[in-house]
Amino acid sequence: MKRVKLILLLFIFSVFLLSSCFKTGQVKVESGKKVNIEDWHFAFELPSEKWSLHNKQNDKINGKALYGYKREELTDSKNKKVVSSYIGIVFDKIPKDMDVIHYSINCRMGVGFEVEKVFTHHDGIISLKNAVGYIGKYIDSQNIEHTIIVVHAIHKQIGVQIIMDTTTELFPIVENEFNKTLKTLRFTE
Repeated sequence: MKRVKLILLLFIFSVFLLSSCFKTGQVKVESGKKVNIEDWHFAFELPSEKWSLHNKQNDKINGKALYGYKREELTDSKNKKVVSSYIGIVFDKIPKDMDVIHYSINCRMGVGFEVEKVFTHHDGIISLKNAVGYIGKYIDSQNIEHTIIVVHAIHKQIGVQIIMDTTTELFPIVENEFNKTLKTLRFTE
């Protein structure tokens, strides 16, 4: 499981660190909550003003983008302030004939975690119809267990991965916030 977290972190941080070849994309945030990522025809609502855009990178050449949101710090059981709740959204240009199952398989090949539940729009957790989601766990490099929610969705030639991550200890505090955002995910075109 440590290898899984390392792979996930390396992927995300490699996108962050390659900012010299990236251009920032247009992101509109209305009233501190509604987010419209125009370049990728995607919108959602952040669960509260406690969440903010942390990083955004667009690689138009390779048809990829990353938008990272973080939550204000929380206090853990050791009375330590922790910033450990993230929402990451990764966009990809995908082949016209790719379906969501193959897209999800491709996305999951590089990132593993113990899947506890699989869901779709039929379960009422998300409204995206061409999507599949997972709830699972992994252990990070500091031997801390995390709960993760991952959604893979496609629309036209856009693939999107939504990754919601927090420590399992703090998950009960942010679970409703994650669920609120999941229900608002939508493509705008």
